Amino acid sequence: MVTPALIRPDRRALLTAGGASALWPGAAAASPYEDPDTKAIATYSESRMVMLAGGDPATVFSMRFCRFPDAGVTWLWCHALVAGRIYAFSHHRLPTTGDRLNGQTDSEFAAVAPFGARMSREGSAKDVRRAVFEAELPVHRSNTAPHGPGAHRLKVRGHFTPAAAMTNQPLDRQELLGGGRLTLEIDGRTIEFASRGKFHEQAQWRPRFVDPFGYMGFWSADGGGQATRSLGPSTGAIQLGGRIGAVKTFQANRPADCRHLRLDLADGQTVTGEMEALARYTIPVFGERWRGSFVRGRIGGDEVRGVMNDGRNDKLPALGE
Repeated sequence: MVTPALIRPDRRALLTAGGASALWPGAAAASPYEDPDTKAIATYSESRMVMLAGGDPATVFSMRFCRFPDAGVTWLWCHALVAGRIYAFSHHRLPTTGDRLNGQTDSEFAAVAPFGARMSREGSAKDVRRAVFEAELPVHRSNTAPHGPGAHRLKVRGHFTPAAAMTNQPLDRQELLGGGRLTLEIDGRTIEFASRGKFHEQAQWRPRFVDPFGYMGFWSADGGGQATRSLGPSTGAIQLGGRIGAVKTFQANRPADCRHLRLDLADGQTVTGEMEALARYTIPVFGERWRGSFVRGRIGGDEVRGVMNDGRNDKLPALGE
């Protein structure tokens, strides 16, 4: 069972959907799990995400919180790839406190009853010593899961320790490479592994998931990188094969089982790569489908694991078109 500390209610946190509707007028009319009417709202938000992948390519775990403290709402996404199957949970109406935690040292993002999940960051957002996470959630076994509880029970606990921060990061975002350990229970099966992975934390004031974007985060045995493309300039950096470079342009083909990519670096070098999707999945966001994928492949000759995610990317030019 999830510990009481995981699901303890905070008196300041228990804002219902109706309470949130003072800021988001459409909130009260929606289902208990769907998006509040946040699409065009420029309000403060803060997100935190961890991802680890096992030695078996078919085992991956990721969990992401996004808090909207001024409206008392938290989004929670949790995905596990086990034996080639995706288990998924998403909920966009969990209550939260009004505290802004990105600026606090040793802070915890948490979901309250009836769904238990937490992610604690030890240290500050700019000097993360470790991230500890735990969850017990009713998940769907589906690549196109709806919001809300599913029929399968997932339990997970683990930690992540950073080894290096990525250079050339987007404003107010901290991307970290490192490693950790995880224990995952699903459908009577227990999996334990230690692996490399990534963590990020970001504070943002712009509306989320409105502008089209493509994102890639990846790691190798001794390096990694990240890149983001949008209607504006690309951002990111790679640290592979002893080479460190800021990303000037990031291009990729449309979401597919095989993704080809090109990274033009600020020093004039061009790095190409190819990613194979271990699993592709979608999440409902504002009446559309956010597209995610766990991937493995090669970038500039180095073997890598990671993610490639896309939102409204039909609005962006694609590699080869």
